[in-house]
Amino acid sequence: MDPIGSVPCAAAGAVLTVLSATVLTVADRAETRARQALAATAGPPRPVTASLDLYELAYLASSVLRSLRVPAAALVRMHAEGRLAVTGKEYGVLRLRVLDPVPRDDVEATLLHEIGGEEGTVTTRLFWHEEHVPCMARLRDRLVADGLLCEWGLPDGVPSRAPAAVARRAAQARARRRRNAAVAALLAAGSALAVVCDAWLLPAAQVGVLVVVPVLQDRRPPMRGGVTAAGEAARRAAAAAPLPADAELPRRVALYGAHVLPGDHPLAPVPAPPGPPRAPEPPREEYDLDSPGLGGL
Repeated sequence: MDPIGSVPCAAAGAVLTVLSATVLTVADRAETRARQALAATAGPPRPVTASLDLYELAYLASSVLRSLRVPAAALVRMHAEGRLAVTGKEYGVLRLRVLDPVPRDDVEATLLHEIGGEEGTVTTRLFWHEEHVPCMARLRDRLVADGLLCEWGLPDGVPSRAPAAVARRAAQARARRRRNAAVAALLAAGSALAVVCDAWLLPAAQVGVLVVVPVLQDRRPPMRGGVTAAGEAARRAAAAAPLPADAELPRRVALYGAHVLPGDHPLAPVPAPPGPPRAPEPPREEYDLDSPGLGGL
């Protein structure tokens, strides 16, 4: 078998190889332009010297438990301001009486709705996630738009729910489907040509181009998500700023969680009850595995 076949077969294989590289190059340039256009939709970042409100600080303070700290900080602040009282508590549950039913913001509105009226209960975990609680989604989008958070795989300042980001994801999916269809058609043509010409080098060169060209064209920015450097600087500045005495405890809860509440605080979580006592283990039988020696004779 001739590796490249006849001259016409080699020419046709070269054309298919060049077309494969062209398809990948055109697709990569189109994606780069789309990424640049999306980055241009971002607004100006928030100055690092700008202050953070209590909820922004709670969200930035933890990349894992942020959804717990936002409602906990709101609950502690409402209690400190005398707008709700604790009527009882047990492990995992707080019983509350609402003294002022008028919320000051959408987080308090969500919390009051969860309490469910003048008197009600909430769980001490208060697990709110932005996928299910609209006020958390709006808070995250605001932090992303201000450059304090970044979404995974998106330019700084562009929330994933922004219309431009949604439109780009749809256009990107369509473009990748067209690119994959074109590459598959070219590979099928190269394979058919190799069978007709009985030449194995033609599809090998084409596959090599399809592997090497994307590596050479990979100029994408690093994929990252979470708190940006500006967000971390803003968090440190907000944590160090002087506050009135009645606002210090809500800020500590926003920074570190509800476990920093003093033990005698009405909102302090009740410790978990001790588990059932473990049954004593049966005594172990001991066996003498030593050799008896001469005394055993």
